[in-house]
Formats: sequence, structure tokens, C-alpha cells
Amino acid sequence: MRLVIMVYVDGYFRGRDVWCGKESKLAEMSNIARRFYCLHSKGQPAKRAALLVNIYGKKGCREGGYLERSCYVWPEFRTPGAFIAHIKKHNPSIELLDYETFAKLRAAQPEEVINATE
Repeated sequence: MRLVIMVYVDGYFRGRDVWCGKESKLAEMSNIARRFYCLHSKGQPAKRAALLVNIYGKKGCREGGYLERSCYVWPEFRTPGAFIAHIKKHNPSIELLDYETFAKLRAAQPEEVINATE
């Protein structure tokens, strides 16, 4: 068991904001994922990488991206320091709102803006 910091954007965690792909495709990540979620990466284990090189060759692996690191974003941070550093780095300004203030601001927004975010 471990404690984590879970991030909810506008009070929700939506699966469509989670992104996974290769390291070369980081530009395709959504803005919400980039600004609020934690980026994780995994490389190929050495034995599997050696097997892929034997099967496809170095050039084939490079062209196919088989040895490239896989990346994904997830709304969990393991430490408060990592969360604070990420938020400061990727957001020009941020503020915490209590639920009543959030509900008032949400009610004041036009209906098309609310539907575009859901």
C-alpha cells in the first residue's frame, strides 16, 4: 500500500486525457495531460532488446521504433515535491478553489464552454 497525490482537473479524471505512446510522439499528448499529469517511461528490458535486434537487425529496430522508450501519463504523483515541481513548471498560474467557488464559476460559464470540456 502507498499514498499518492491524485490530480482531478475541473473535478474529474477522464480517461480520454490519459496518453500513452512512444517517446518520439510526445508532441501528440493533449494539453491537459501535459500540464497536470505525471509522465512515466519504460524502456525495453535488455534480453528483449537483444532478441529484437537479432530478429529485425539494428536498422530494422531503429526504423520500426522497437527499441524506443514507451511513455504514458497518469494523474498520480508519488511525492508532494514532484507534484509541486510539475505544476510550477507547466502552468503559469494556478489556484485552489473550494467547491462553492468552483460551482459559482462553472454556473457563470456559457453552456457551450461547459459541453466542450466534457
